[in-house]
Amino acid sequence: RRHVALQNTEGHIRPCRRTGNNRAAALRDRNLLLLALYRITYPKATSAEINAFLYRANYGSITFRFHSPSQISETETWIGLTRKRGSTTAYQALLPINKLRRWAFWNLPFPYGIADIRRQDMIDLDECGVEVQSADRHLGKSYVGKRVKQTGPYQKSTKYNLLLAISGDGANPRRWRDTWTGEGTTGLRMIEFIRRILMRLDQVRPSAVIVS
Repeated sequence: RRHVALQNTEGHIRPCRRTGNNRAAALRDRNLLLLALYRITYPKATSAEINAFLYRANYGSITFRFHSPSQISETETWIGLTRKRGSTTAYQALLPINKLRRWAFWNLPFPYGIADIRRQDMIDLDECGVEVQSADRHLGKSYVGKRVKQTGPYQKSTKYNLLLAISGDGANPRRWRDTWTGEGTTGLRMIEFIRRILMRLDQVRPSAVIVS
């Protein structure tokens, strides 16, 4: 009886693929491939932006329909995509001149790069600025119908700045730091910090190279 019904509805009696009675994904075939490619290019895109892209990619198709955020999310889960916090790379970093500089830094000898510099001769230098309210958490949990509310830093606070340099020499792991409040790192402060490091290096390791 099942073979007869299959012949009447599908026009053949070939066995169907086993799906485990799971509902098929809303996005299939070409749209599924387009979704995967779009996520590679724009991993932070919203469901509305994905719908707009699929609409333009299927422009003129009478069978195209917009998909709900839940349908897009379920399909992305099905192809192995998960939600996580992401980072942002500046557009300037992908300019040809900056890509060339990056290649030169890693592949050319000193003074154009660090290819011939030993790790123990390197000093990694970086800076940061922190304000108290930047440590405030934005997510929380509460009962249904209740707001997430907690006392903590709210108004603008003092900015704390840090300059830190670390030696790559495991036998002599030296550290240099400079902390202050108020304005950020200026050129004069950076020069003074590097000069202080160089004065100490002349005494213990003249061959060291600062990497910032």
